[in-house]
Amino acid sequence: MAAMEIEEIDVSKDAARAFTAAWWVPLAIGVLFLVFALLILTVDPPTTAVALGIWAGIGFAFASIAQLVTAGIVAEWKWIHVLFGVFCAGAAIVAFVWPGKTIVVVASIVAWFVLFSGVFEIVFSFFDREENEFWWMRLIAGVLMVIIGFWAAGYEERSFALLVVWIAAWATISGVTSIVIAFRLRSLHRQLV
Repeated sequence: MAAMEIEEIDVSKDAARAFTAAWWVPLAIGVLFLVFALLILTVDPPTTAVALGIWAGIGFAFASIAQLVTAGIVAEWKWIHVLFGVFCAGAAIVAFVWPGKTIVVVASIVAWFVLFSGVFEIVFSFFDREENEFWWMRLIAGVLMVIIGFWAAGYEERSFALLVVWIAAWATISGVTSIVIAFRLRSLHRQLV
């Protein structure tokens, strides 16, 4: 029994070494995310709109595939997954055919989403006063979201600007996170070697 346990430890250590040896993969992904964030903030808006529209199409296509695969796996509510998969496939086609217009629509939706989310944050901050001593932070965040939402929802270019900034912020955070993970894996790999 002891020999088998040692063998299992060796196998898992080998697997850990192999996994951590690829520390450069999240590093490369992180750098690509940071370059993407920089590009979307610096490239002229029409080019950015088309590029983001194509990215949205790719995202909708993957969501469609995921929903249709899920429909084949689950026992209940298959029709919801099929319906959503078909909807996502249609959205992907629209995004690929009209990428610039797609991103304008998505930008408008994001602006209105920020506005309504801010209203909900304000309302829930007051409901949360008794249980949460930091309720006022939620209130401030809600007020800021309402201001940004009104600013962006009133004008198409501002909605687009808000979307671009959100995507750039997401790409930056994802890039930094991937780079941190890469260096943690590298450190673990050095410990295992």
